[in-house]
Amino acid sequence: MASAPREIDEILVEKAIMAKKDFTPAQAIELYIGNYRFDAIRIEQTKEYRMSQNQILSTIGINRNWLITLPFKAPKVYQNLVEHGLNHVTLFA
Repeated sequence: MASAPREIDEILVEKAIMAKKDFTPAQAIELYIGNYRFDAIRIEQTKEYRMSQNQILSTIGINRNWLITLPFKAPKVYQNLVEHGLNHVTLFA
């Protein structure tokens, strides 16, 4: 039983260390691209914007599952996109 409080202390110290991590400041914003409105996050340090993959895909009428299964269901289409510089990372982005 004497080791239980020590284990709890170690867990609390680990959580305290994790809580002290530096996080990049970000701001929740509304982003407009043409007539489309997106809920986005603006990363202050890099000036980049991050948006929900599902929100973007629904705007252009593509189901997220279509992209995930594209290499298996339509390998020629997938290969054509890869030849134009897209890969599994950029397809999902």
